[in-house]
Amino acid sequence: MPNRYAAAVALGVVGNTASLDPLGRAISDAERGVRRVADESFRGLLVRSAEPKHRNRLVQVARLNEQGEHAAALAPALILADQAPEYAEVYHQLAICWYGLDQFDAATEAYHNCVVHCRYHYPAWLGMARCRIVVGDLNSAIRSLRRAVEIAPDLEAARVEIRALERKAQQDSAD
Repeated sequence: MPNRYAAAVALGVVGNTASLDPLGRAISDAERGVRRVADESFRGLLVRSAEPKHRNRLVQVARLNEQGEHAAALAPALILADQAPEYAEVYHQLAICWYGLDQFDAATEAYHNCVVHCRYHYPAWLGMARCRIVVGDLNSAIRSLRRAVEIAPDLEAARVEIRALERKAQQDSAD
């Protein structure tokens, strides 16, 4: 474990976008400490891997999203997606904007673009599940939640939600 732990820390400090896959795999490590450090490193690297001129705008968009200012975040997020389409976190923040504006199909598309660029981006898988729940596509929501749990096994709330959605889907099909 000490070597895997140290590797996750090091990748978080000096890594680049190529480090996202190994960190993403480490989020499901057998050791909880490695998972925790890998997750922190992964999340930090998602933002730090952007070029400085894009990173500042990405941080600005994330802050606006955190404050619930999705309309204010949308224009800079769209510009950023146009200027820096290779960064997964750009699409994640854009998806949060769209979701906050009740544009669930646009949000789903942005979440999809995020996971295309970084398949281990489990917050995007969780967001995609929320979108699918809102539009009533429970089976897609369950698949997205399962993928998130495969990546990050400590997501107990997602496990509970999977079971609840499975029960609801069974009830809906029985009716």
